[in-house]
Parts: sequence; structure tokens; C-alpha cells
Amino acid sequence: MKIWIIGSVASGKTTLAKELQKELGIPYHELDVFVHGTSEKKC
Repeated sequence: MKIWIIGSVASGKTTLAKELQKELGIPYHELDVFVHGTSEKKC
């Protein structure tokens, strides 16, 4: 199963994805890992 969540910055995409991961038992992958090489937020 693949669920793609899209939206603007700070719209709650990550929060929703993490909740779906818990509820449905599916993997969670951030696109930032592929674009920036890490999932850590940098300031």
C-alpha cells in the first residue's frame, strides 16, 4: 500500500504520515531523505 501525502509547508503532513504509520502498520518515508540526504530538520 502506498499513500502519498502532499501539501504546503507546516500543514501537518509529517504528523498525519506518522499517525497513519502507527494505525495501518505501514512504512513511513520522508521525501526530504531523498532530496537532502537526511530526515533531520536543520535550522
